[in-house]
Parts: sequence; C-alpha cells; structure tokens
Amino acid sequence: IVGETITDPGNWACYPPYKHDTDNPPEETALEKLCFFKITPDTGFGSIRIFNNIEDIIYLIKKDEVVTIPKGYHPICVAPKHQMYYLWVMAGNTRKTISAIHPAYKFINKKHMTG
Repeated sequence: IVGETITDPGNWACYPPYKHDTDNPPEETALEKLCFFKITPDTGFGSIRIFNNIEDIIYLIKKDEVVTIPKGYHPICVAPKHQMYYLWVMAGNTRKTISAIHPAYKFINKKHMTG
C-alpha cells in the first residue's frame, strides 16, 4: 500500500495517535510502515513519536529523512512556517488497512482534525 501525506505548517499527521501492528481484524491489521520525508523550506523540521506499552521514542525529522515504523503508535508534527510532505509505504500479509486509535485519544473526533 502506497500513499502521500501533505501536512500544513504547524500541524499534525497520524493524529489522533494510531497503530497498525496487530493482526486482529476487524479491529486492526498488521502492517509495517516506511516514510520518506520532504520539508520546505529546507530549514524546517518535524518530529515523530513512536510508542507502545514498552517503548516511547521521539525522532527529529529533517528533509530527505527515512523513518521505519515496524510497530507502535506514531503521531507526526511539523514546525510552524514549514510544510511537510511524506511518501509512505505499508507492507504486511494483508492489503487492508485498519488502524487502532490509542485508547487515551479516542475522545478526539477525527472529523475535526486537519492535516
């Protein structure tokens, strides 16, 4: 599965935090993810938080970075006045994408989200 995401300045992507690392349809499908990032202007940066019950890591994202996400929730943000584009590829034993939102963030209504 391949897609593209454009995140406007100062906004979030993959939010509320969700994951797709457990094969449990119809609730969730297991897919690994790889993202290739572009940020404009070049002075820009963003971050990605990859977390689950065991790990909680935050990575700095700059232009032309590649991040692999084998498991975990993974919200992404970009700095104000900078736009983020990323090409993402997901792979697994299925071609169906079902993501599970982190229980602590289920109160957020996705239709009110931007980016």
